[in-house]
Amino acid sequence: MKNQWTNEQRRAIEADGNLLVSAAAGSGKTAVLTERFVRLVAQGASVSEFLCVTFTNAAAAEMKKRVEAGLFAAAENAPDEQARARLHAAARDAARANISTLHAFCTEVLHRHFHEAGLDPAFRVADDAEARVMKQEAWDEIAEERYAEEGGRFSALMDALGGNEAYAAELILSLYGFALAQPEPLSWLEHATEQYRATPETLAASPAVLELLHRNRQTLAAAADRLQGMRDLVAEKAPKLAAHLDEEILIARGLLLHETRGAYAAALASAEKASSKASWKGLEPEERKAVEAARKKLRDTIEAQKQAYAVPLSVEAERLQAQYPLMRELYETIAALDARYAAQKADRSVIDYSDMEHKVLRLFQNEAIAGEYRRRFRYVFMDEYQDTNPVQEEIISAILREDGLFLVGDVKQSIYRFRMAEPRLFMDRYARYKAGQGGACLNLNANFRSASAVVNAVNAVFSRIMTAEAAEIEYDASAALVQGRMAGGAPGGVELLLADMADRFALDAAEEETLQEDAQEEEDRPDAVALEAAMAAERIHALMETERIIDRETGAERPLRFSDFAVLLRSHRGVAELWTEALALAGIPAYAELTGGFFEAVEVRIFLELLRVIDNRRRDISLAAVLRSPIGGFTTEEIAQLRATYGRDAAGAQLACVDSLAQAAHYDTPLGAKAKAMLQKLDAWRALSRLLSVEELCGYLLDETGYASFCRALPGGKQRAANLNALVERARLYEQSGVRGLSAFLAFMDKIVSTGTLGAAQTAGADVVRVMSVHRSKGLEFPVVILAGLARPFNRAALSAPISADGLLGVGAKLTEGIFKRETLFRRAIAARSAAKDLAEEMRVLYVAMTRARERLILLAALPDAERTVREAALPLSPARVSAARSFIEWILGAVLATEDGDGLRKRYGLPWKKTAPGGWMQVSVRPAVGSTLLDGRLTQDAYARFALKARAEGSMRPAWLDRQYAYEAATTLPSRVTVTGLAGHEITMAEAPAFMETDRRLCAAERGTAVHALLRAIALRPHTAQSVTAEIARLQNEGILSAAEAEAISPARIAAFFASPLGKRLSAATMVRRELEFNYRVSARHLLGVDTDEPILLQGVIDCCFLEGGTWVLLDYKTDFVAPGTLPEEAAAKHARQVSLYAEALAALTGTPVGEAYVCLIGIGANVRLL
Repeated sequence: MKNQWTNEQRRAIEADGNLLVSAAAGSGKTAVLTERFVRLVAQGASVSEFLCVTFTNAAAAEMKKRVEAGLFAAAENAPDEQARARLHAAARDAARANISTLHAFCTEVLHRHFHEAGLDPAFRVADDAEARVMKQEAWDEIAEERYAEEGGRFSALMDALGGNEAYAAELILSLYGFALAQPEPLSWLEHATEQYRATPETLAASPAVLELLHRNRQTLAAAADRLQGMRDLVAEKAPKLAAHLDEEILIARGLLLHETRGAYAAALASAEKASSKASWKGLEPEERKAVEAARKKLRDTIEAQKQAYAVPLSVEAERLQAQYPLMRELYETIAALDARYAAQKADRSVIDYSDMEHKVLRLFQNEAIAGEYRRRFRYVFMDEYQDTNPVQEEIISAILREDGLFLVGDVKQSIYRFRMAEPRLFMDRYARYKAGQGGACLNLNANFRSASAVVNAVNAVFSRIMTAEAAEIEYDASAALVQGRMAGGAPGGVELLLADMADRFALDAAEEETLQEDAQEEEDRPDAVALEAAMAAERIHALMETERIIDRETGAERPLRFSDFAVLLRSHRGVAELWTEALALAGIPAYAELTGGFFEAVEVRIFLELLRVIDNRRRDISLAAVLRSPIGGFTTEEIAQLRATYGRDAAGAQLACVDSLAQAAHYDTPLGAKAKAMLQKLDAWRALSRLLSVEELCGYLLDETGYASFCRALPGGKQRAANLNALVERARLYEQSGVRGLSAFLAFMDKIVSTGTLGAAQTAGADVVRVMSVHRSKGLEFPVVILAGLARPFNRAALSAPISADGLLGVGAKLTEGIFKRETLFRRAIAARSAAKDLAEEMRVLYVAMTRARERLILLAALPDAERTVREAALPLSPARVSAARSFIEWILGAVLATEDGDGLRKRYGLPWKKTAPGGWMQVSVRPAVGSTLLDGRLTQDAYARFALKARAEGSMRPAWLDRQYAYEAATTLPSRVTVTGLAGHEITMAEAPAFMETDRRLCAAERGTAVHALLRAIALRPHTAQSVTAEIARLQNEGILSAAEAEAISPARIAAFFASPLGKRLSAATMVRRELEFNYRVSARHLLGVDTDEPILLQGVIDCCFLEGGTWVLLDYKTDFVAPGTLPEEAAAKHARQVSLYAEALAALTGTPVGEAYVCLIGIGANVRLL
């Protein structure tokens, strides 16, 4: 193996001193890192003198194996017996080597120095899901307390963030998360807040002004470059027009000569329009549209910037100062949140991943502790250095010796900015080392993974788009890939397959531009996804028939298998399932590797539905899912029969699913026997759920039902079993936090199911095509990679977010004042900088995706308007234009059209011929938008949009048949079932916690509300004092109705106050009381929803309490809402009027007894408000 190293690899292995290795994709960086480790040990170092940091636990385990194997191999070649024995001993110690993730290292440091860190010696690490829930609980409490404070500053802040409390909370928690990635979170945030006290003088010298100027000039340059490209395309046909365009472009170029804000603002203010007039003689209509669109873009850019720079810095400073009080409130809120969250973690003796880093960083600020680790570790190795954040950088720096640092990474593969990775750290250190300051840098560019065709394609694309200005990285000779692997195997190749989805109508330039911009705002279109999947299926079948590859394991040639293919998507959400369905229709087995979490796996979802039914058997959808699953064993026909035959009571009212089961169970039929057995099982499981922990219950159910064995017998059974085991482990970890009960666990799962914080457990092991996100493919490789969704627009959310943050520039805010959103210079600068960073990361995502391929790379793009896209892409790829790209396909087509490989596209779409660079690296083909089974009979969205524009333009000429209306159109959008809570517009969970529950620090607001309802459902109906309520709570806890945490969350005094009220006394004296009355009530859609149809809708709900008095019902609806100070009880109750009205209507209709009175009982403030 010694003779197989390249010269660059050998230098990386043998060079002394601090070293940063920039290792390109497929360059063998892990092998180099391992070999350097082994070499140093062979030269006399001890294994215990190394700290080797990797990105994942799997990578750490793999590296330990490699080090162990390398040391054993070195021992065999040792010069003498003594050296051989030492290396054998070192190899045996490799399993205990300090090779781990940074978080594992931090955990070890904290266990060793728990006292100095202020930690319980038995602390544990909360996973992301638990930490997120705890953080949300802390937020609920802080929000409630700050709402209650005098002055209303917090309410003003929430209103300024848009008025939607959930969205405002998301913004604040996101900013808190960003702050935690800084070495001193609260200090950084306070400094960012104090910048809002800026003066014109301090503002003029601020980084924000310089950043915004740089980004604005870049935007103007992109618009000028676009028009320049259009001008060059038409110059020969329309010389007069070209001369006019020269004048317009010259004006824009003149503006770009000014490099200070003052000069640039003055130039914009005095900018004049071109003196000549445009002549369109000689141009085709399509060409004129394209030129007009480019001219409009340039004019609009100049005008927008002229207006922005007309605002003097004195006014910008005043706008910032006006927002300072709210920004100060934002800082103080986050500081309070941080303190509360820390207290919660301390109560539970847990830390999160951010704590690990910050606590270790503070420990290492103690020279005695830092010195201990500096003496212990002579060498510090770090893999994937490009994904480091500022806190991690400081941790490593604190324990370094002068010459023992070895860093390996590839900044072109830094794609974890959403995890606060900062690629600038890599680039800054690389620049220092390249200048000879503190170390040396080396480049490993030889790619041993990919065929030459793939290497050439990667170089051809990125040499044209990846520049320091556009991507923070220069893809020069030192960064370009070099073919490193030996010839052999499949010939390889790179293909670009385009689908032209255009259904053309004659539109003018403005309409065409509008349509294009609308298309860019779309996410993944189902028709485009289906079309790309159909193209992929054709290529998979064709390649499996014709191509062969060299098997990595056997070294023998073999045909392609399905498992040799991977479909990579920028984002899999909502798309992966469409891909697997489309491939299945083409006879191709596929498996979607869902990064959203193991609970997205179907086997986990079914088992969670079982737990939900055990917790509450009146969940119709959950029960139906369980019945139809292997657990229930009911067929679709049996369920249909169950609902048709036993679905109504004697009065004809619709029954809940569980009631249908109960009705069927009375009959001596095969279906009745099945229903009876199912009910008995549910009863037994319900009883067990009160006795067993959730972990024990899950284990019992998996064995008892045979569901675990069933899943193991399915394709991919090993991984399906792993998913179920992960759910059981999740239950165990959750109950370690001190919270018990099935209901609480399910509520926890519901909270995090949309966040994806539990990670993905599933992987594919069978012979199937793997469908995954690009991020999930990082570190993997596949014989054939199909990169799809290239026309999907980039996420531009950073440009519109009301709160944005940057480590250098601070915090930018666009707060709402009345109906106006007050923009600030800080937000514009940070948004522009964030958008540029996002775009640079998109380019790195594309690099990672393309370099996953070993033999063949297939690029897919379904284009809403292929001709327009190709015309735009044919313009020269200046750095400014690269920065203005809106999707991957614009970069790829731009590179293709700059070479002979794009000549076919030029000819197809009528672009003028031009001399281009040599090609040979990309095969390009275009197909019409036909041939997908999922598309048959559909009108595409784009075709409809174009038709609609045309129809509006023609006005009265529209065909009469377009005015026809389906007679039952209103019924087509009706739900079959609605709940009262949902119809009334209320969330089931509370947004804030009421003050009477604030003693609890474990349950979230929703769980505390549930606890109160559970008590009022089961408490003895008689006069109560606080002491008697406490006794009732203890009784219900002993009976398993309340958990310990729920019992602690309830204020006995508030419950006693309710029973002492006149309404409470009437309830206690009543002889007929119904509590938690569930109902299913059929009502006309016209009456319920106000639509033009009398279709019946099933209304479902639960009435908290009602009692008979004087021949009529008195209805009570308990509410634990937070009521802001100064709010009248009548105002707080008014928002529940619709809900209470529906309850009263249903109660009267179902019982035949009128409702005489209806109340909203505001338990938190001790008020009962009559609404009827």
